[in-house]
Amino acid sequence: MSIYDVGDVATLDFTVELDEVLTDPTTITLTITDPDGGVTTKSLADVTRVSAGVYTYDQPVTIVGDWRYTWLTTGTVATAESGTFTALPTDTDQVTLSLARRHLNFDDDEHTDDAELGFFLIAANEWMAAAVTDLTPAPVLLGTLELIRHWWETQRGPGFDGTLSDDGTGLGLRGFAIPNRVRELISPWAAPAATGAPLGSFPDAPRWPDAVWTC
Repeated sequence: MSIYDVGDVATLDFTVELDEVLTDPTTITLTITDPDGGVTTKSLADVTRVSAGVYTYDQPVTIVGDWRYTWLTTGTVATAESGTFTALPTDTDQVTLSLARRHLNFDDDEHTDDAELGFFLIAANEWMAAAVTDLTPAPVLLGTLELIRHWWETQRGPGFDGTLSDDGTGLGLRGFAIPNRVRELISPWAAPAATGAPLGSFPDAPRWPDAVWTC
């Protein structure tokens, strides 16, 4: 699954083969369903034929959430293929996919690794949201970007315990590898750790009994 920011253009690629040979079908129908349930249908005249049996369509990403699409062909080759992509919001204080891509010096036309990068992006944003009291300072933003870079370059990201949040996007995370550089960047805005009395702690001093001395 690919991940985009709202405002990006999702490239939907499709290939058609007959006996393992790229072949043009007689008709093509591309059905796109946005996260709000709106359905758009495109025909052969609307999509771009790159070469024999190879087609693509550029879909503007306008709504946050999960998008679904299906390619359907008839005639010379009858086949169907479905796919999905996710759109992330850009009007937040958190790091967006496009910002993370620029920070890692990705080429603008290279999106092969967007799904993996998107996993690190979501995890880093969730961790940072819990780690600081303010997401807006530039050092905090840089800290999130550097956390993504660290996980990307070392492949030492968080473990996944199999749980999802109510909206299906949040991850149950464990085993973070947080570099000291990130902790230094965010230290002025670090959220206070929740602390409780340790097990077996003494009661308040006024309630202590007076010492009894015996000879």
